[in-house]
Order: sequence, then C-alpha cells, then structure tokens
Amino acid sequence: MLESRVQCPTLNRLPDQGLEIGPNDKIHMIFGTRRFLRSPADLAALTFVLVITLWQALRASSYFTLCYVDCGEVFISELQVRNFDLFGIRFGLLENHASSPSLRDHPFLYTHNVNLGSLVALLLRGLGVSTFEGRQMAVLGVFALGLWVAYSAVRRLTQSRLTALCCLILLGSTTGVFNYALHGLRAWHITGVFGSVWIVALFFEAGPVLTWRIVAAVTAVAVVAFGIGYEFWVMHLLMIGASWLLTWAVFASHERASQGARLWTIGLLILAINAAVFGVRQLHVLATLGIEFWRTDFFYSFVIKIPGMSYLLQLPPQAEIESFYSSFHILRPPASAVTAANLPHMFDLLGTHFEFSVLPKLGLMTLLLVAGFFILAALKSAKTLIHRAKSTAVAGSSPSVFSRYAVAVTGLVAGSVLGGLAFLQMWIDQYVAHFHPLLIFPCILVTGYVVALLLHLAVTAKTGRKIGVSAMVITMACVVLLSHAVLQLENQRNSYSIEVSWIGELRQRASTSFAISYLGAAAAFATHGSVLEIMPAFVNASLPRLARQQAPFTADMVALFSERDARRDPKPYLHPDFWLYFPSDRRTDSWARRPVCRFDWLTRNVLPLWQPVKLSLVPQNQLISAQRGTVVALSGRVVDNRREIEEFELLLDGEAVGESLYNCVFGTFVARIPLSQTIAPGPHVISIVARLKHGGVVNAGTADVAVSEPQTTGAPNAEQPGFIDMLAVSMPQPGVGEIRRRYPDLPIAAIRNSMSREDGFIVFDLRGVQRSH
Repeated sequence: MLESRVQCPTLNRLPDQGLEIGPNDKIHMIFGTRRFLRSPADLAALTFVLVITLWQALRASSYFTLCYVDCGEVFISELQVRNFDLFGIRFGLLENHASSPSLRDHPFLYTHNVNLGSLVALLLRGLGVSTFEGRQMAVLGVFALGLWVAYSAVRRLTQSRLTALCCLILLGSTTGVFNYALHGLRAWHITGVFGSVWIVALFFEAGPVLTWRIVAAVTAVAVVAFGIGYEFWVMHLLMIGASWLLTWAVFASHERASQGARLWTIGLLILAINAAVFGVRQLHVLATLGIEFWRTDFFYSFVIKIPGMSYLLQLPPQAEIESFYSSFHILRPPASAVTAANLPHMFDLLGTHFEFSVLPKLGLMTLLLVAGFFILAALKSAKTLIHRAKSTAVAGSSPSVFSRYAVAVTGLVAGSVLGGLAFLQMWIDQYVAHFHPLLIFPCILVTGYVVALLLHLAVTAKTGRKIGVSAMVITMACVVLLSHAVLQLENQRNSYSIEVSWIGELRQRASTSFAISYLGAAAAFATHGSVLEIMPAFVNASLPRLARQQAPFTADMVALFSERDARRDPKPYLHPDFWLYFPSDRRTDSWARRPVCRFDWLTRNVLPLWQPVKLSLVPQNQLISAQRGTVVALSGRVVDNRREIEEFELLLDGEAVGESLYNCVFGTFVARIPLSQTIAPGPHVISIVARLKHGGVVNAGTADVAVSEPQTTGAPNAEQPGFIDMLAVSMPQPGVGEIRRRYPDLPIAAIRNSMSREDGFIVFDLRGVQRSH
C-alpha cells in the first residue's frame, strides 16, 4: 500500500491535515473519495467551484456565451444542431459546415476531428434541450465538472487536500481558463488533462485490483481526450506513456518490483481502451463515407501531419489531393507536409509566438518556478540513482509525494511537447499562437505545489524559530500569489471579447441570407438562410464598394464556399440580404493587424532591456519613382526590441503625411503616402520616424521619391486593385464608430454602439444594393 506519510524531508510530503486515506477508501475512489465531502478542504473546494461557476454565468451576456479568441467552435456546434433539425442524421452526425437550407447544397463535411462540443450539443438537442442558452448552461456544468476533476486528481496524486485546494484556486482564477467556461470544446480540456493526472495517480497505488469504476473513469478520460481532437488525444497518450515509464523507474529505485505486474495491467488497459475509442471513430467515418475515402484520407493525413513522413511515403501533387477531398465534399483545412525546407521557418515562428504570446501571459516568475521544479526533480533523481548504485536498498518503501508529483508534471510537459512536435503546424498555429490552456496546466500544478509547500512550512516550523520562518515563507507565498493575481489582471485587461448581442438581430431575420466577416457558422446557427463567409482582410475593400452602392463582395473575397454548387456558379451566393459585421482581427495578438506587445510585470520592472532600438528598411524602398496623384507604398522591419516601438510617423519634406501600420510581433510596418495632384515634380524625401513608448523617437531612415507628371488621365493608382489589395490585407478592420464616421450613408439595418466606441456590430441592409460588380 502507498503510504500517505513517508519518513522523508518536508519537501517530499504534504500532510493531509490529519485526514488519512486508508486502503478501503482507495477501492472506492473515483475522481474523489467514497464520501463526496470528507473535510473542510473539500467543502471549501466545492464552494470555490460553485462561486467561480456562478461568476462566469453572471459575466455572460443575455445569450449566455462568452466570445474570447476562438469561440468559433461554439457556433460550429450550434450549426450542427441547426442542420440536424433540418436534415436529421442523414450525414452520419459528421460535422457539416454547409449553411444552405436546401438539401442539394449539403453536405460539406469536416472529418479530421470529432469536436466533442458538437456531439454534446446534438445529444442535448436529442434530449429535448431546444434552446442555445439551455445548451450553454450544460457547457458551464462541464466547466464546473472540470474544476472538480482537477481538485480530485491532485488530491489523489498527492494525498494532500492543501495542494489540491491551492491548485484549484490558481486554476479557477486564471484568465486563460475561466474565459472559456462557456466554450463548448475548451471547457472539456480541464477534464481531459486532469483526468490524465488522475490516471497517473493510479500508477502509484498498490494492492487493490482494477474495479469497474476505474475502467469507466479511464474510458471517460479517453473519450474526452479523443473528442477534443486527434492532436490532443495523441498528447494524452504520450503524457500517460511518459508517466508510465517514469513510474516504472521510480518503482525500480524504491525496490517496488511487485508493482510491475499491476503497472503492466493498467498500461495495457489504457492502450486497449484508447485503441477502441480510435477504432470506433474510424468505423464511423468508414460507414458514412466508404472505405475508399477512409483509406486515402488516413494516408494523406498521416503523411502530411507527421513531420518527416513525406520523405518516407510519396504524396501526390497538391492539386490531386484537393481534388480528392472536393469530390467527396469534404472540408480540408490548409495543411502541407513538414519538410526540411519549411522546418526552420516553423521553429522561428514557434519562438516568435512563445516570446510574444506565451511568455507575457504565463509570466517570468511562473516559468522560473517551473524551471526550478524540474531542476530539483533532476537533482533528486540523480541522488537516488547514485544511492541505488552504492547500495542494494533505498530508504523508504514508497515513492515520495514529490516523486509522484514530478512524474505527473514531467509526463504532462513531455506529452504536450512530443505531441506538439508530431502535429507541429497545428501546434504552432492553434496551441502556441492562441495560448492554449494546455500550456497553462503544468504551470498551475507547479505553482500550486510551491504555494502549498510554503504554507505547510509556515505551519510546521519548529517552536524556537517559528515566527521568523513562518513570516519568511508566508511572505514568499504571498509574492507568488500576488504575482499570479497581477499577471491575470494584466491578461484580462488585454483580452478582447467579441460582442455577441447580434444573435438577437439574426434571429429576427432568420429567413434571410447573410454575409459575415469572421465565421460562417456564427451567423448560420441563428438563421435558416445561406451564409457567405468573407475573409476579414477584405473588409477595407468591401466598405468603399458598398458606399458607392455597388455589390460589396467578389468571389476572390471568399475563403471557401461551403455549398456544393457554389464553385460552379458563385454568383447567387455573392448577393446576400444582409451583412453582419463586427471587428474580429483582434482576437489574438499573434495574428492581429495591430497587436499589443507587452512584458509581464516582472520582466518589465525587474529585468530592464539594455539593447538600443535598431531598424532596417527593405532596400527596394529606398529609391521610388511615382507620379502625382498616386500612392507610394513603403515597408520596413524592426530588428531588435520590437516592443519598444509605439508607432511610425511619415514625413514628406518635413510635413506629416500618410498612414502606417506597425506589427510589433513580427517587427514589420507598412505605410502608404498619397501624393497630391499639386505636388511639385522632382525629387522629394520621405522620412520614417519611430515613436517609442517612453516618448522618445528614432529616425528609421529615408526614402527618395522622384515625382513626375501623370502620363494618363485615368483613375489614380489609389483606386487600382493592387493598391486596394495592399491596404485590405495590411490594415486592421475598422471599428463600428470608425465606420459610422467614415461612411455615414451606408444602409444600416441594425447597430449597437456609439460614435466613441470601436467594438459592437453593424447589420448592413444589402437588399437595395445593385447586383452588378
């Protein structure tokens, strides 16, 4: 039996405040103990879960949803419910992205991930939960369940309610966790990860055979992990595998060879259950789309997603792959094989996103705590191995709490990193750039352990030095907690939430067709008409066309048509009745047109930067020939200290002119300078000045412009497609207030915001706009 208290240094044990877990209790433990609440700590944990859950319910809008970063899965799930209401189970409950109410336009399926949120929404609809708000209440329940699973998993692993409570409080107060309390897919991530931690705790338990409850729990965790996504499921398996191997090593160092048979039994059970879950999904796709599709899709996905496979297995040309998926009406997100040619770029992108997205949100202190934890774990492991080599026996018959905890945290990090490398492109774009909660959970575990250890030391200090030691360790704990609080306040202040009150406006126009500049499912779930999804970059090109009473959209502005006949004849879909617009390109700083680049409080205040700001202009922009009445385009790149730049100012012959856009994540800026019809022909100088956040300026360079007389009397270059495209792709989406100020005569059917605010939404009425382009 695993001893709940071992004779080892304080670091290796965190007492459970006198509440032991006996052998009979372990047989009945399933995400908790035999009795639901066994101590005041359990009651405090349950109260905290309820309070956090209620707080998220109060934060939600009247439509009971929060829209941070990638809330698109919420609307995708609801689109599945809408299509189910229209067509039933005709398409095998596979994710169908087609939005037309006509059966002939369906399906447009996505098969490369299960999306547990969609399946749960369909299940709830089948059980009679007919409203979006009702299904969102169930999602909030999933979030609460995840918090309790996290508490129970850490409690079982450490046999310390203090550590579990500290981790729970840190978890529930983390911005990157509670902002997704009403996210139909991400709400499951807590259960998926900490369910894996709970499984790791099983490895260290001795004695009792596997019960049906343990089998059911392992199955539930496997289903949740697989339902989140293939990549998440692979990370889950790698985490369990790494923890299994580490547990074997820990047992060997403690002469627990008798545990080997049970460890093998648990490992084989986990593999069998996960293999069954994987097989059920393959049979699902095969039964719906046929063996030809399944076999070919499996091969393409395996070779493209796994780095290096394209060197071993030959892929057909990209056009042939696209044609294959089109023939089955399957949505295939952009993906290409990872090769030696694009690998350096991917790792450079990974470093950029980590520096500008992950580091400011996790904080330097958190990363230092994690690094210190792993260094200490490595030193203790080395000490144990040395002692083992010198002696045939090791003091203590059971692994310490610290050893068990180190196994779980190391396994979690190893599984995340190895799984991320296996799905490198997705890992960079979705997990790192969007600051996935999976990056947060190991840090929560380490920080919670450190806080609990400090509090334990404060309570158990010897009488002679109790006051001094207690004051010191309590101060250290307060510093860690204060750092966490300040970091989360900064993260929340810089978070961007999308306004969702447009749901009501869509419901009032449920029988009409819409265009939307973010995600087609966001409009399709609340309407019965077709939805046209416009690429956000083309908003700046569509608005002037609408102001001239022209059809605002063209086929090249649409990333993907979800209807089956749209590729043959897109014209009927390019003229919707309404256009729902809200700014969406600020959802994440990694891909924002004008991102917010910042340090966490410790880096900003304790570790000042000494490097000077350096700028480098693209060489071809140094000498430009242009005509009067045209637009001069410039671009440049910042080499170092990209965060220090606030904006760029352009001076033409010493006078401020034009506009520019600076991206501090990638260090690039683009600028446009219109040359007036009255400017004198001849040489002119454009000065580029970088204004720093602390108020200083840096002269970035100059560009010489040779101005000549216009050779034609046609429209100025500013109206030519090339210049419109440059601005549309580069410039950020305008806010609602800016649109109202710039285009006061646009046909508006509904609007929410004032002239002074830049968020909100607009519903443009396109029914009176001419159909010609």
